[in-house]
Amino acid sequence: MSIRQLKTFVAIAEHGTFAAAAEAMALTQSAVSVQVKNIEDEMGRELFDRSKRPPVLNEAGRALVPHARKLITEYDALRDHISDDSAYEGAFRLGSVGSLLTGFIPSVLLTLKERYPRLHIELASGFTSELVTLVDRGALDAAIVSDLKDPPAGLKWMPFLREPLVLIAPPDAPDITPQQLVETYPFIRYVPEASVGKVIDAAIRAAKLKPREQMRLDWIEAIEAMVSAGLGVSVVPARDHLKSARPPVRRMAFGKSTRYRTLGLVERAENETETVSAPLMDTLRAAAEKIAK
Repeated sequence: MSIRQLKTFVAIAEHGTFAAAAEAMALTQSAVSVQVKNIEDEMGRELFDRSKRPPVLNEAGRALVPHARKLITEYDALRDHISDDSAYEGAFRLGSVGSLLTGFIPSVLLTLKERYPRLHIELASGFTSELVTLVDRGALDAAIVSDLKDPPAGLKWMPFLREPLVLIAPPDAPDITPQQLVETYPFIRYVPEASVGKVIDAAIRAAKLKPREQMRLDWIEAIEAMVSAGLGVSVVPARDHLKSARPPVRRMAFGKSTRYRTLGLVERAENETETVSAPLMDTLRAAAEKIAK
């Protein structure tokens, strides 16, 4: 969990409601809810009694408040004594799944460059399985990967963003149900060997869709371009960070419940570059929170 999330948690305790904390922190209420859920996931327990309206702190939540305040105070004191970039310099080898290389990763790298000008990030791309192997071998310091449910021994995975899966169709597709669109158009499948491909396949089965597969591609941008050209339909992550930089397609929910891909940072549990991965994780979470607004 990040200091930003702890500050939001303390703001809820001080102001009484998620809505009041959102106003105090200049966030939307949904962004506050996401931060609280991240803290609860990492703590492994609920911190609020949601049977009450509005939700109130439960016993575990009340116990956490003084510890959170102490951590925030110590963090602020540390920042007062250490310049922003003095501890962050040299090379940091970062990997990322390809679907984040447009939009999301550039903005994250720009933020890090502005804050830590002496830090040089070397970027590589690949599938989740490839990147995890490189981190495990020490060829990468960390990597941003998708849906790493059981990281290998010695690695830790820290989720920071959940993206809903959506059905995409050509912009001039008829106004019919997702099931009818899948029956009408050929299906363009994201390769099932990739982690997000497995998540997509599970969502298709859960929605009881019966696609007529015509293509298998390993690049989401290529899939969206094919769909935009009218060559089929597909299921992909929503990628809300690219609202103005992608081909025109129709996007819609499908199935009885929304399925998600989860993105996170994987690194070695005993990481010599942890001083760099900590601000990187904070920057990733801040970027994810902007998407949630």
